Amino acid sequence: MWGLKPRVVHSLYIAIIRPPVTFASLVWWPGCQMASAKRKLSTVQRLACLGITVAMRTTPTNAVEALIYLPPLDLVVQTNGGVTCESKHRVSPSLLLWRGALLRVTTFESHLTEITVN
Repeated sequence: MWGLKPRVVHSLYIAIIRPPVTFASLVWWPGCQMASAKRKLSTVQRLACLGITVAMRTTPTNAVEALIYLPPLDLVVQTNGGVTCESKHRVSPSLLLWRGALLRVTTFESHLTEITVN
């Protein structure tokens, strides 16, 4: 096998790829609720996940993310934007009005508690 080791690819993704994607998430994090934004962010994350795990291209993105404990990118953006919003503006990010719609923001950890193993 040739190329970079999975640990190196993971570190490069976390250090180089993710910061520009999540830059200024305070401004655009509510837009991550839209399906088109989730799909674009998922595409970026999927390439990194496949490079890290060397999984087959038919492997579901959610499964690969769970294997390497990498939260979905849209949740990372929502969490970063929500935390920044709360610290800068003293607004609770869990309930926020955006374009007249009430958004309920959750974190990756809350999604993990919903997963049960049979």
